[in-house]
Amino acid sequence: MATLLLAVTGSIAAYKAADLASKLSQAGHEVHVVMSAAACELVGPSTFLNLTGNPVFTSLWDAESQTRHIQLTDAAELAILAPATANSLAKLAHGLADEVVSTTLLALNCRLLICPAMNVRMWRNPTVQRNLATLRALGHEVLTPGSGHLACGHIGPGRLAEPAEIAAAVEALLATPSAEAAESSELLERLTGPWQVEGEVLGQPLRQAAFGEWILGGSFLRLHYLPSETPGLDGRPYEAIATLARAGEGYVMHLADVFGGQPAQVNGQGELSAPDTIVFRFPYPEGSMETTFRWLAGERAWELTLRREQPSGWELFARKRLVRP
Repeated sequence: MATLLLAVTGSIAAYKAADLASKLSQAGHEVHVVMSAAACELVGPSTFLNLTGNPVFTSLWDAESQTRHIQLTDAAELAILAPATANSLAKLAHGLADEVVSTTLLALNCRLLICPAMNVRMWRNPTVQRNLATLRALGHEVLTPGSGHLACGHIGPGRLAEPAEIAAAVEALLATPSAEAAESSELLERLTGPWQVEGEVLGQPLRQAAFGEWILGGSFLRLHYLPSETPGLDGRPYEAIATLARAGEGYVMHLADVFGGQPAQVNGQGELSAPDTIVFRFPYPEGSMETTFRWLAGERAWELTLRREQPSGWELFARKRLVRP
């Protein structure tokens, strides 16, 4: 049996979270609950206390539990955000931590199952869908909401998945706790550790350090390109964080970087083009970008090439080599 963290936010569907907590506890799991202030207006914390037998955390400012949320993330083998409101998705996607739920989830060291619940128009809002794409790219699992009559009177998708369905998804994730990481490690494992990056961008030399590490319990890999030793195109150092993971038969990458003085975030889809080569495609407003990661087995190094789409075809944008320092 597993130690689970259940995060409950302010949707009318919070009553289903109580049923979920009961089902998970009855299955033998150790369930710990954190609740937002809005969730507490809908379901009393004492309900979860009685269903799980564990204290419920509703504030960061309890003198006896100001670091308890960190202890919970240390112990959790899987976290569930149910119901996940549009507000909680936005906070998680953008790294905001202003109350107990968002602060706890930002400190996770395990996988997260996200169970959205909201009005149908909120669900279909492009901003919400963009936030969900970001969270999927970061390696989180998203359980698609059901469709039907909503509490607001509208009809359509947005209903929180039924507790039995969420509990089944939890068991499925626990049954294969390292499957995704194991698949990823076949190639992504080779990106871990320290690197020295050398190459050129638009004809200008680039030199910087980088470091790759598994995060969130090994569900995805973060490759942090530290500020470059050479100036960027605008004279300022170039820095980026690439977050990679397996996704079905392919890969996903979330890239956050500062290039030419313009911060940007974009999600890309990748696939194997050869046993040791992953090609990612990123859609930018000004045209697609393609990044190829090729493992050089004989050198124990990586070669990265970046191309951008032009009216005349694909143009080489940058070429880099990652070698051990």
